[in-house]
Amino acid sequence: MKASQLISSALLASCLICAQSAVAALSFWKKDGVLTTYGEAAKGDGEKLTTYLTPEVKVLVLQYPSGSSWSVAQELIKPIEKAKIKTVAFGRCDTLICAAMFIAGEERQFAADNRPETNWVRLPISDLYFPDTGPDRGTSWSDVVWYWRDRTKLTRWNTQIRHGMSSADKANQYWLENRYFFHPMTKTKPSSHFHCWGPDQPKPENCEAMDGDAVTWGIVTTAERYVLPEVLQGPKRNAVDIPTPPASGVATLTEPVKARVSDKCQEIYRDKFLKYEMPRAFAVSSGGACYARDNRSLAPAKDALSACEKGSPKHDCQLYAVNEVVVFPGFKEKPEAKSSTDDSAPPP
Repeated sequence: MKASQLISSALLASCLICAQSAVAALSFWKKDGVLTTYGEAAKGDGEKLTTYLTPEVKVLVLQYPSGSSWSVAQELIKPIEKAKIKTVAFGRCDTLICAAMFIAGEERQFAADNRPETNWVRLPISDLYFPDTGPDRGTSWSDVVWYWRDRTKLTRWNTQIRHGMSSADKANQYWLENRYFFHPMTKTKPSSHFHCWGPDQPKPENCEAMDGDAVTWGIVTTAERYVLPEVLQGPKRNAVDIPTPPASGVATLTEPVKARVSDKCQEIYRDKFLKYEMPRAFAVSSGGACYARDNRSLAPAKDALSACEKGSPKHDCQLYAVNEVVVFPGFKEKPEAKSSTDDSAPPP
């Protein structure tokens, strides 16, 4: 869900300045020295950002700004560095645009309004060039990697490619590897800092635990988390999870799934879900698929159920387990044969 969908109408009404566009572009609003941005970055947004970074602005809150263009990122980096302001990552800073804007801050913090596991910064790395089909064609990824090193404590060793890329990977554009950095208080698997490669990142089997965390490597400049002003807490209110249903009694937590699901789902439940840190949720569909979410989700139960309804639209979806309780009430319809498009969905 885009950040623009998360902002409450009351919050929008309180904005002193709010710029929006029907085309891809960042939106901004400013209040009491705090500038917040969200949306998809586009060429020209650097100039727009410059107009909003007036002298009274001391903090820039990044609420999921998206985009993968390095040339656009460079436009946005310049005014942030010039203003010497604090940048704050609210939620998942997992796009090139968000990471570049965040790292440009003189001071950098995670937001304090949700669990530490829901806040991270992803730094993409590669030893190749940007695709010929995009706006950055011909640009070397070494330019991006050098930027990460210049503004953090990262070294050549921990910004290098760690896994060889096959021709199949290249054909499928799996040519980026990624470093994920969390707060030191985070309880995540495999660690508070991991390196991932290949498709469907960050699947645990495609990730390797690394030393340190976001503080160790200078991704954030302090372990203290930033408390958002009240006017900017709209997204937090929308992240409340659905109430946990009562225990159904159909099985104990450690028993195999007592629903008609695939063998792969039984494996995911046994080998992954039961090892997740809480909060966590596991949803199943009457078509045999399953969907798991861990503590990196703002609302694991809501997200697991939503993923099920999206991935298995022709089938009934139910929560099977939440945290340490099996809550599965049974399906509302007779289970049907599993369709070819209703594959088991691994956790994020």
